[in-house]
Amino acid sequence: MIERNEGLPVDLGRAARLLRDAPEPSDLWRQKVLDSVRALPMPARADKRRRSSRRWSVRPLTAIAAGLVCALAGGGAVAAVLHRPAAQSVVSQPRVRFSFDAPHATRVSIVGDFNGWNPTALPLHRAPDGRTWVVEVPLAPGRYAYSFVVDGALAPDPSAPRGTDDDFGAPNSILLVRGS
Repeated sequence: MIERNEGLPVDLGRAARLLRDAPEPSDLWRQKVLDSVRALPMPARADKRRRSSRRWSVRPLTAIAAGLVCALAGGGAVAAVLHRPAAQSVVSQPRVRFSFDAPHATRVSIVGDFNGWNPTALPLHRAPDGRTWVVEVPLAPGRYAYSFVVDGALAPDPSAPRGTDDDFGAPNSILLVRGS
């Protein structure tokens, strides 16, 4: 059975009284304690940590997120490089001037093989005469089918040869760009 004094076991209570009643340790005693601690060999783990370079600690979700960001950035850079036209091909492509007479139109654009049939990709601009709409497009040598989009409706180029009907039932115009 353990005897208790002041709520503590007897031995612990005695030690507490001794510490409470003991005089302050001297500076000489403190210096001896510090010197003996310094003389002890460094534990292997702490010694190894001091000699090695800093270790990085990253949470798994943070590492996954960083990896995904790097993969997306790298993929975007590769896609940009692969889809960028070479400087030589842009310089060597002749510029083809398209014009369409539509004095009462509010919007005119051109769609075709060369722009993925996108009606907003190549808008024409009204010429100073107020009747004609024009645009210049750099095109590599080849054969192209195209049409104008006048206020939302497809219209063939009256100055170009006609091609077969497209999927929308309107005839396309054909353009042949010759090489240099």
